[in-house]
Amino acid sequence: MVWETATTAGPWSRRADWGALLVVVVVLASSATGLGNGFAYDDVPIVESNPAVRAWRWPWAYFTETYWSAPWGAALYRPFTIWLFSAQWRIADWAPLTFHLVNVTAYAAAALLLLALARTLVRPAWALLAALAWAVHPVHVEVVANVVGQSELWVALAALTAMLVLQRIAVDGVVSAGRVAGVVGSVAIGLAAKENGIVLPALVAIRWWSIRQQRICSPADVAKGWRMLRAVGYVTVLYLGARYGVLGALGGDGAHLNLAALGTGERILVAVGLLVEVGRLLLVGGPLRADYAPPAFPLHPTVDGTHLLAVALVVAWGLAAWYLERRRGAGWVALWLPLALAPTSNLFFPTGIVLAERSLFLPSIPWVLLLAHLADAVPLHWERQVGRTVRFAAVAVAALVLARAAEASRARQLLWADTPTVVAWSLVDAPTNPRWQGVLGIQLVRMGEFDRAEVHLRAAESLGSRDPRVWRAMHLVLERQGRDAEALEYYRRLASTYGPTLWTELGMEACLLRLRRFSEVRRLALAARVLTSAPEPHGILFQIAESSLVALDSAGASNVWKRSGRPTSRSDAPIVIQVDATGRLIRHGNGGDFDPDRREAVVPLAHGVAANKR
Repeated sequence: MVWETATTAGPWSRRADWGALLVVVVVLASSATGLGNGFAYDDVPIVESNPAVRAWRWPWAYFTETYWSAPWGAALYRPFTIWLFSAQWRIADWAPLTFHLVNVTAYAAAALLLLALARTLVRPAWALLAALAWAVHPVHVEVVANVVGQSELWVALAALTAMLVLQRIAVDGVVSAGRVAGVVGSVAIGLAAKENGIVLPALVAIRWWSIRQQRICSPADVAKGWRMLRAVGYVTVLYLGARYGVLGALGGDGAHLNLAALGTGERILVAVGLLVEVGRLLLVGGPLRADYAPPAFPLHPTVDGTHLLAVALVVAWGLAAWYLERRRGAGWVALWLPLALAPTSNLFFPTGIVLAERSLFLPSIPWVLLLAHLADAVPLHWERQVGRTVRFAAVAVAALVLARAAEASRARQLLWADTPTVVAWSLVDAPTNPRWQGVLGIQLVRMGEFDRAEVHLRAAESLGSRDPRVWRAMHLVLERQGRDAEALEYYRRLASTYGPTLWTELGMEACLLRLRRFSEVRRLALAARVLTSAPEPHGILFQIAESSLVALDSAGASNVWKRSGRPTSRSDAPIVIQVDATGRLIRHGNGGDFDPDRREAVVPLAHGVAANKR
């Protein structure tokens, strides 16, 4: 059913402007406190310290690069988001305020588009209530308050724009070139903004099929509609090809540590059990957590009561979908919800998250539309039989609920003020979660507080963490404290579990040098120099080991340093070899500041150990 009265001229159109203004005011009331936030958590590597964001290049250059920059990994592909970050950086001159202004503005725009879409589906009062409920939903805070949440905002804006254009086609049956461009362009933006944009082509196809079933389009418009759908398919194939060309795969991040050890059946049971939490968060909006992962957040890999409740929710949703399609021709709204949940549901394949509030941002749109449809299904004569006092009380209760949700969102925005605030709040909220113990330890390493860092890194390990970042931070702590034998064990653990890397190989060689195990250094450095694409730093360590063996009169006949007759000297000055994540030599000399983002091989040369004095 399409409520044409929502778009016709007359008194309601004037009131509609006030409704839109009210939605914007509510968005500001629930989100404006986040304008004072800085760069927090993922904002730092993705925006603040990302060379791709700081540089200004032609837009298509960003389509050849990954989302994460080295040394953070390269598993995601979001070129449109990175390009917009770069544009904002150029305007902002690094000021976080500009980025947060864009977030709040995009959020307000999405709420207005949702209001416009809802007005074409249900009566005006229910449309306004749906838009207001969506605007204050506390589960949206992570997306709006955190700069990197922009990727979710762009996908939501693209989805709402495409659905609104298709809804206009459903009203008048006209498929114009402008409308085709709007749908295809929205799909392209959604795909390039974030991985969950992959649901948009399927959503567009479902909506067009439902329009086609209404038989309101002329044969010429039907032909244009099918061409629009083909264009969407071409854009999708082009995106997948570009993604595969850059990443070498179509998937995203690796499986979450709590999911990687599960079998397929266990993972599916966990995914089904999570539907209960998804329903609670979407309907109630809380209580919210710092992290939705064990041990504070239990998973359900075996059948129990949670799965029975999840099945009941699925059955209820199925009945609602049947009703919407049978009575109101809006089954596509119900199908939008599982489509939006699918990419991060862990039902079909394991993902990098168990459950996250940001993953509920897009599903919350069809959720409020579905509830608005069900509320709007109440017969009008039943509503008229309700007295004025009851209606006034219902409006007052709705206003109080919205005000409470807005206050919860407003307060929660401040938790994303900066990285220390996020980490401290998360640790208080989930003290037994190894992730946040590890994150705090890593932050303390960056601050140079190694003793405090070790406490939290050890706590993360004792709670079951196998995060390689924790192990890397741990060996840095041990090295800075001169505990090279212990640090060497962490290097070996990293190499055996996750495979040898430039950093682990250089770190092992540096630890062995400080332990004066020069023959082992020589062997490792020689092998690494041959096999690696960055031989220069390994070559320097190889030369130091050879020189040291000569000074100790323990060099073998194959010692190149001895055969070449190069001079050696005795010195107590340390040699520092510093390289970036790609293996490029940054500095080779004596002394230097500590930088945890670069591999640093510090070799203190005590009396009796030779040094290359080039």
